[in-house]
Amino acid sequence: MTLNDLEIAKNVGIVNEVKSLITSKLLLTLYNSLILPYLSYCNMIWSLGSSTQLHKLIILQKWFIRILSNANYLSHTYPLFHSLNLLKLTDIGKCKL
Repeated sequence: MTLNDLEIAKNVGIVNEVKSLITSKLLLTLYNSLILPYLSYCNMIWSLGSSTQLHKLIILQKWFIRILSNANYLSHTYPLFHSLNLLKLTDIGKCKL
């Protein structure tokens, strides 16, 4: 895992522990401040790298989206991204072009 993966995983794990104590609005704020910057920073460069690394980041983003939506860990995330009006990792890079 890279430093980005570790930071994102740490942040998602912490939020997962306290999710029942905070509001959904605060969860969204935490996503925008703790996760999104790591996913956005140099997105075009590292998205061209290893598909394994990219897959790890996608999994971490989906985990947070499920937490944010209070969804089951097996829930399909496409409708969750849509309902929250958030971009998937692969779409973040496309928007920066």
